[in-house]
Amino acid sequence: MVTIYDAGGKLIRAYELSDLFQEAEIQGFLHSTSSIRWRTGPLYVRQDQKTLLVTVKPGADFLFGLQTGQYEYCELEKDRHRCRSTNQVSLTR
Repeated sequence: MVTIYDAGGKLIRAYELSDLFQEAEIQGFLHSTSSIRWRTGPLYVRQDQKTLLVTVKPGADFLFGLQTGQYEYCELEKDRHRCRSTNQVSLTR
């Protein structure tokens, strides 16, 4: 789950894994009895203080807007980035 709050503690947006990934992607993550390991890289607020970068794996990152909770997920596949802002997939260069 990803949950974003404003500085005053007000909920901006909350996402379940099923909001962020397709079922086949979720099944591909490491699972334990109590959790799903869906990210393996760094997590940090970028220098602009408006976006949060979450690395899922090398070449695959979420960028969350901290003011709106909107996100973009991009994954490098061969020579292209596959990006989405919902569970629908689109290709970009």
